[in-house]
Amino acid sequence: MEKGKRMKKSKGPQTVRRLAAAGVFLLSLAAFGTGISALSGLFAFQAGPAFARVFASFAWPAFFIVALILGTAFLFGRFYCAALCPLGILQDILGSLFRRKGRTGENYRRLRYTIAGVTFGLLAAGGAIGFRLLDPYTEFGAIAAALFSPAWIEIHNLLFPGNPLTARTATLLSFLTGAVPFLILAGLVFWKKRIYCTAICPVGTVLGLCAARGVLRLSLSDKCVRCGRCVGVCPSGCIRPADRFLDNERCVRCMNCMAVCPVGAITYGRIRKAAEKTDESRRRFLTGSAAAAAGIGIGVAGGLLLKSAEAEEAIYPPGAGSAARFAARCTSCQLCVANCRGNVLRPAGLRYDAVHLEFDRGMCEFTCKRCTEVCPTGALQEMTLKQKQRRRIGLARFAPYLCVAVVDGTDCGACAEHCPTGALRMVEDGQGHRTPELTEDLCIGCGSCEHPCPVRPVRAIRVFPVSIQVEAADPEEFFRRNAPREESPADGEWLI
Repeated sequence: MEKGKRMKKSKGPQTVRRLAAAGVFLLSLAAFGTGISALSGLFAFQAGPAFARVFASFAWPAFFIVALILGTAFLFGRFYCAALCPLGILQDILGSLFRRKGRTGENYRRLRYTIAGVTFGLLAAGGAIGFRLLDPYTEFGAIAAALFSPAWIEIHNLLFPGNPLTARTATLLSFLTGAVPFLILAGLVFWKKRIYCTAICPVGTVLGLCAARGVLRLSLSDKCVRCGRCVGVCPSGCIRPADRFLDNERCVRCMNCMAVCPVGAITYGRIRKAAEKTDESRRRFLTGSAAAAAGIGIGVAGGLLLKSAEAEEAIYPPGAGSAARFAARCTSCQLCVANCRGNVLRPAGLRYDAVHLEFDRGMCEFTCKRCTEVCPTGALQEMTLKQKQRRRIGLARFAPYLCVAVVDGTDCGACAEHCPTGALRMVEDGQGHRTPELTEDLCIGCGSCEHPCPVRPVRAIRVFPVSIQVEAADPEEFFRRNAPREESPADGEWLI
């Protein structure tokens, strides 16, 4: 009876952790997969975006979040990895499907220190490519946006046919940005469960360093009978019953070991410093420090090289500033892609190394600034709607020799009809036809002209990138100064 009570009590931490993880996972899926912008605040407390924001601009709110996460890891261990990281929770779900027993795993100390050093070194030097490839939050975003979002929209439309959701048109590239990381992750989980968290993830490595000598740790007492049940359920491979050793640096605090131990040998609390040979401890410290230092050096050097290289210009979201600035901060987590009302944002791909705009399937909605609201890394500067409506993200170019109004005399006007700033107007050409006239000072590059243009395969008006995003002229003030009062548009006519 006493044993049964102890077993029931030991399952409490595991149950609490699972409930918390389930809530975080469902909310994360909803944020990335359904485009509910109200849920984006959840990711302010994700370690990856907070680290990126600190290195990019040393924002004080992000600094306090990082300090809170690291302090929690030092006090209690890596509970973040088990209950708050959506990618870690996804690995646990995949691990339960594979039903493979865990086993004591190799401690890839040099590997993870080197990877973390390179990743954070790149970030410090202004390069986000390391986080773009290895940040768990970013990888989960790519998986959820590419794989879960289409499924959610189909399910919603079947359940609520009277209020259907418009699917974001998928491409092979957008699908692969989520499918490839998912397949790699599934392969790693099938091989060694949480090997990604214990040997690859740069965020996990930093949290592990805080937990290794933290205040509250897990340990094996003398009660241990070496039955191996804890090893079988440990996803991190960090338990060695033969030595009565539990590596708190790699432990992700899933609490599975406490739930299955038949004799209550696994305890959680303050413990004495484990006895070990001084020479061995010093050797591990020196080799680990050398690996981390080498990684940081490589990362900083690589980041400086990337920063000195000319950034590929594309049309970036409002608030990006410039191609170089945005590429150094955007991890392509795709939260902005999932929340884009105009369906114009695309994830990083082979040509562009950051999120960018394409107007083949939509336009940047004039009354929407969701991307600036949900960006968790500071890659997009926050701004008011009025500021966004004058932020030039690109510049339209008109090709008269392609325009049906010029070549065929067709009274089209699709571009001018949709232009929200009045940059495009239809004017008489002296021969009884109306043709488009572009006022570049008013153009913000939103794509409202390019998208509806009927000319194919090359549109008669297209938006091209700008080197630096600047403020376009104020339409009301422009027309007040440059047009006769009787010919000027009514107040607000150019605003949608």
